[in-house]
Parts: sequence; C-alpha cells; structure tokens
Amino acid sequence: MTPRYVIKRIALTHCKRGPASCARCREVARERVCLLDTLPRAHPEAARPMIAVREGDVTVWRTYDVVGEFASVEEARERARATGIADEVVDLTDPP
Repeated sequence: MTPRYVIKRIALTHCKRGPASCARCREVARERVCLLDTLPRAHPEAARPMIAVREGDVTVWRTYDVVGEFASVEEARERARATGIADEVVDLTDPP
C-alpha cells in the first residue's frame, strides 16, 4: 500500500525549467525537510512533480503536493501529530 504522506528531504524548484535555466529556481533550490501528500485530491489534472515511493518490493512514481516545509524531521512529525495524520506518515529521510 502506498503511504499517503511522506517526510522527505527534497530540493524544491520554482518551475519546470529547474535551476539550470531559471534564476528563481536557483534562489530556492536548497534541500529542506518537507511533508508531502502523495495522493493529492485537489485538481487531479494539474501538472505536479513526482517522487519515487516503495510499495512493498516495487518502486512506484507518485505526484505530490507539499503540505509543509520544516527546519527538522521532528518538526514535520510534530505537524503530522497535530493535524491527526501521524498514522499515515512514512519517514523517507536519511538517518542523521
């Protein structure tokens, strides 16, 4: 079963051109801890970035929406607990 929410360290971009072609993407392209919704319901036809998620022995690609950006993994877990989604969160960050 695919996890609904994922905590992962990712570098966000501003647009599809990415940091190589876009000055704004270069400004925001730093790695950060994010809480991601891998089964977004709003606007299913919207273009979204994708992330690899393990489903048993298989890696599947899922679109995602960023629920929030955080300074630490613990802060992301606390947000998940506060919003009642802690049971649905899978932590994909590397151990410190």
